[in-house]
Parts: sequence; structure tokens; C-alpha cells
Amino acid sequence: MIHPILKEIHIFTDIDTNSDNFCIALVLDIGISHENEAIDQFYCSVMSTKALKEILISELHFSGRGCIFMEKFILSDIKKVIEDILSNIKGETWEQVAHNINKYFPWEYDNYNMTKM
Repeated sequence: MIHPILKEIHIFTDIDTNSDNFCIALVLDIGISHENEAIDQFYCSVMSTKALKEILISELHFSGRGCIFMEKFILSDIKKVIEDILSNIKGETWEQVAHNINKYFPWEYDNYNMTKM
């Protein structure tokens, strides 16, 4: 049985950790072991409830797949949430595991059609 692990979180923007109004995009490197360097990337946004409220007021709707909602941007808390989600995912193959992760965090290969040559 294959269990995924979070290897790294990439953040490509400056973060004001004191702010209560934020929406930060993350790229998650997820693989199967620390010894194996292979990873696939999954995407996630971390958003404050205040930012969500502003979106709902201005846009009236919001799709929450791939989102984590928190009052403060605390990286260690975010990492724990992601690791808790991953701890409940397993599969016989990496493809099964990745498709299960994709239910929570969009996968870089989501809807990618691999054709045989």
C-alpha cells in the first residue's frame, strides 16, 4: 500500500503573518518517501475567513476545492492540516494515490490525457 508524504511547500509571495485578510497560493510537492526524490505537484490556497467573506460579498459564490481556511497564516498549522489529509490517503499505485489527493488539492496532471505512442 502506498501512502503519500508532503515533501515541500512552495510559496511565491510575501506574507504578512499578522494580517487577518489573506489568500495565498501554495504549490505542494508530494511523493511516496523521503528517499525517493520523485514528486508530483498539487495546488492549494490558504485563505482567511475575512478574505472569503469579501469574495462572497463581491462575487456571491465560491468553489472551495483546494482551499484551507484559517484565521492566521501559520505555516506549521497549514503543514499539519495538509499532512492530516494525506495521512488518510492510500492506494495500490501512485496513480490511485494521486487521484485521491486530487479530490482535495488539484493535481498538476488533473484532466491530463496520456496517450500511448
